[in-house]
Amino acid sequence: MHSPHVTWYRPEYQGREDELTYLAQAARDAGVTRAALSNWISRHPNFPKIVMEVDNGAMRPTKWVVRAEFEEFARRQKEKPRGGPRGDDRPRAPRRPSTAVAKDRVAQYTRRIATLTEREEEQAAVLARTRAELRVARTRLEKAQAVLDGDIEH
Repeated sequence: MHSPHVTWYRPEYQGREDELTYLAQAARDAGVTRAALSNWISRHPNFPKIVMEVDNGAMRPTKWVVRAEFEEFARRQKEKPRGGPRGDDRPRAPRRPSTAVAKDRVAQYTRRIATLTEREEEQAAVLARTRAELRVARTRLEKAQAVLDGDIEH
């Protein structure tokens, strides 16, 4: 079984895990969809910073944030007026520059490749041990079968 790999981005929260929540749960608690959460992450530079990622071998690592920071951010977002045409007097929220988004994606995929490479190396070592044990077991089976065949003939 694969043991989880934890990457800390804000190590000051190590030992304070009870203050954290993972993003999917935070979105459910705030009553927003995962699509809304994804939009918040990509559009708002003030979105709470990720504290840690836990990779349990799932498709994507689980991302954790400080619960209080997320709740405050979600409250502010939900209080904003929604829909309808924008008035000229209402300034647009600054969007994250595409270079910042690209930089984050490069960092994300770099971490993911490192994690998968590590997992591949672990699994290759396990496979090598399994194959060696299989060769030994086959040799022992052949010897035991030869002894049995010899005993049957006599």
